[in-house]
Amino acid sequence: MRSTNDFERGTAALLLAELLNEQQDFPAATRAYEAAVASGHNEIVPVAAFGLGMLRRDAGDLEGALAAYRLTLDSEHLRFGGDAANAIGDLLAKRGDRAGARAAYERATSFRSDALAAARGRFRIAELDYKEGKRDAAMRVLKDLAQSAPRPVAAAVAFALGKHLAQQGKVEDARAAFQQVLASGERVWVDHVNRALRELRRH
Repeated sequence: MRSTNDFERGTAALLLAELLNEQQDFPAATRAYEAAVASGHNEIVPVAAFGLGMLRRDAGDLEGALAAYRLTLDSEHLRFGGDAANAIGDLLAKRGDRAGARAAYERATSFRSDALAAARGRFRIAELDYKEGKRDAAMRVLKDLAQSAPRPVAAAVAFALGKHLAQQGKVEDARAAFQQVLASGERVWVDHVNRALRELRRH
């Protein structure tokens, strides 16, 4: 069992890492996250490992990112476990390991205490299914998620749904999906949706 000193050292390193990350001193932040992970304290390691995974991913160290994310996932951390599963899935999908990606996304869906991560896992599985030719089943899941998922995920799903519908030539249905994204209030999608709507006007 880890001591109070381990917790204090880990907390100090984690707080330093987060500060350095905000200051965009990423090499120093990476070292601080590594120090927090090295504390070995079960309350610190999952959080620090998730931050470390993001920095390693952004630096192009995919294997290092996977190792860090797996520390978080293996802890089944209620806040970051589901996000770590999705991050692992994204990295595996990026290198063409669809089976591994699917397994990671399935893990994300098991985090019932994190509705966002679970919904994102379902979304990513549906997108894999769509790419693999199981389009009818994938579209049913996407339509369900667009209505039932937490708002940030529902907006992302509705955008993907709109793109698929547009590719299928279902212009009015695609327009309705894009309008749903705009109605969600998720401003990150506004430019993407306006661009997609301009493309639809050409049909």
